[in-house]
Amino acid sequence: MAALALALASVVLFGLAVRNHAVAAASTAAPGAPHAPAALELLSLRDARDASTLTITGLVRNPRTGGAQSRVTVTAFAFDESGAFLSSGRALLDVTSLAPGDESPFVVSVPATGNVARYRISFRGEDGRVIAHVDRRQQSAVADSAQRSVAGS
Repeated sequence: MAALALALASVVLFGLAVRNHAVAAASTAAPGAPHAPAALELLSLRDARDASTLTITGLVRNPRTGGAQSRVTVTAFAFDESGAFLSSGRALLDVTSLAPGDESPFVVSVPATGNVARYRISFRGEDGRVIAHVDRRQQSAVADSAQRSVAGS
């Protein structure tokens, strides 16, 4: 239990350190310096589970307004029903160099011996910086009709 708490604390501290470094770098950037790349677009996301592994597959697109991306890593974090961190996994996108408008599938395997209730994914560039992503997945017909019902009331 102590090891799990230590691992979770390490992940949180690492995330805060990376975020603080990114904020500091952005605030000290020279005028006219290039801005952060446009957010990747998440086009699909699926998961499958066997006895010991959660496998997450998806498809992302580098927007036409984005810059070239290379060696982008996707990381998945698994959590139990109380929100406690269970484990994580990471993998490179299948397409190692994404030009603006290019798409790439990905597959991430997460060792999962506990009851995974939810997971979160994130993307990082080859220099370790976080790359934002926007959910562009298609909604199901049920979700679309529910939205129309709410909009019509």
